[in-house]
Amino acid sequence: MKNLGGRGLQPSEIVHLFQSISPTQRTFMCIDAIDECAPVHQLEVLGSLSRLLQTSPNTRIFITGRPHIQAQIERPFGFTVASVSIKPTQDDMITYVRARLSKDTMPEVMDSILEAEIMKSITETVPEMYVGPGTP
Repeated sequence: MKNLGGRGLQPSEIVHLFQSISPTQRTFMCIDAIDECAPVHQLEVLGSLSRLLQTSPNTRIFITGRPHIQAQIERPFGFTVASVSIKPTQDDMITYVRARLSKDTMPEVMDSILEAEIMKSITETVPEMYVGPGTP
């Protein structure tokens, strides 16, 4: 979870924030990367969100996470949640990897041969991705 005031929020503080939402006020919440939250805290946060929805019908929640977490998200709500699968395109992956490589702390060791080897190893790990010569 991101820092607030220079430190990370504790689960009890997050729950307190949820409880402070007015049941009559239209509210939108975004919980990013719930799958990166410790499992014990996931249960606490998701349970609190479920209780919040019961008492605050004007609240809408958008939760992001990897696909394997969907069952854990659905469980506390007691119903199937709407989900949208988002997958990066080949161009997205190439752009991301090249952006990360450009921020390398040792740019003097990076050359076109090493970059090509890195891109090749990625294509071997992710078979549906192909990065060939001349790919942007």
